[in-house]
Amino acid sequence: MMKREIDAQLLEEKLQDAEFLELARREPEAAIKQLRLSPKEDVLLYRITVMVLGAVVLVAASGAVWLGLLGQEIPELLVALGSAAIGALAGLLAPFSA
Repeated sequence: MMKREIDAQLLEEKLQDAEFLELARREPEAAIKQLRLSPKEDVLLYRITVMVLGAVVLVAASGAVWLGLLGQEIPELLVALGSAAIGALAGLLAPFSA
């Protein structure tokens, strides 16, 4: 069984909401989905992470182009960093489904 994290403050607010209570009576699963925490809740941390990963992608790509223009071999570490950052960005920016 999957552990579900619920924001206690949000739960307190929702328990005062008549529309939410009616939804909980009719469709409990839909009500639970409204209470689940999303990784995108912490907007500042999310934005900083996206910006840092974007900077890593830009530095890796520009470094690879620069080294290529100089006729030097592109280090595997540079390729790996760029690829990992692109993958992480794709994972963060993909739609979240609970």
